[in-house]
Amino acid sequence: MHYINGSCIYPVYESKQAGIKSKRFAFSAELTTKLLVAGVPNYEILLRIQSAPGKSSAMKWHTITDIIYAYAACWIDIRIMPFLKK
Repeated sequence: MHYINGSCIYPVYESKQAGIKSKRFAFSAELTTKLLVAGVPNYEILLRIQSAPGKSSAMKWHTITDIIYAYAACWIDIRIMPFLKK
């Protein structure tokens, strides 16, 4: 895996069953993490993208809060929920 927010192809059924909570920036990272932990195969598409010079639009407060929320939700789903389901 080269880049967690990169373009990947996943099986449709498993993607729909993953229980993704993220809506924006962290969607791809949450999907990738949950499917990799579940052992679902993925196919990464390597793209070479030249970033535009100047200020990045990715680092905004709403993006940072999305990432924190997605990380916490993903951690709970992967580390805590399996123990509660036993």
